[in-house]
Amino acid sequence: MEESEDIFKVYTNARIFYEIATEAYNQSFRIMEQNKTPRGDGGFVIYHDPEKLSFKNGLIAISFYSSYIDVHLRLLYISLHCSNPPRDWDWHKTYKAKLEHFGVRDAWLLEGIEDFRKARNDIAHEKPMVIGEQVMNQPIRTAQSDAKLGMQVTERLREFLPLKKDS
Repeated sequence: MEESEDIFKVYTNARIFYEIATEAYNQSFRIMEQNKTPRGDGGFVIYHDPEKLSFKNGLIAISFYSSYIDVHLRLLYISLHCSNPPRDWDWHKTYKAKLEHFGVRDAWLLEGIEDFRKARNDIAHEKPMVIGEQVMNQPIRTAQSDAKLGMQVTERLREFLPLKKDS
C-alpha cells in the first residue's frame, strides 16, 4: 500500500494495479509477437497459442487498467473534495461522466474511456456466442486490442489529470 503526501492520509494500491496492468499488457503483446511469422507479401501467419497466454494476459491488463482508472478517479475526487466520493458518484457515474466532473473536454479521451468501459463490461458480463446466430452491431474486438485501448486511455488520463504523487 502506498501513502500519499497530503493534508490527510490516503492509502491505495493504484500503483500496483497500474504495474500489473502494464506488465500483463506487455506480456500479451510479447507472446503475440512470438507467435507471428512474417510472410513474403507483408502479412504474417499467426500460430496457435495452446495456453492462450496472450489472451489471458490481455484480460488481466483490461481488468487492472480498469481497476487503476477507478482508483485514479477516486483519488482525484478525494484531492478535490477532501472526502471519499458519495456512492452515487462512485457507483453510478460512468468514466466519461467522472472525467467531465473534472472538466475534461478532450474528445479522444472521453470517447476512448467510454469505449474502454464498454469493452471491459462486455468481458465482465460475457454473453456466449451461438454458432450460426448473427450478432448485430457488435464490434469485432480482441483482448489484445481492448488491452491496448485500456493502456492508451490510462496513459492519456495520467497525462491530463495527474495525481499529486505518482500512484
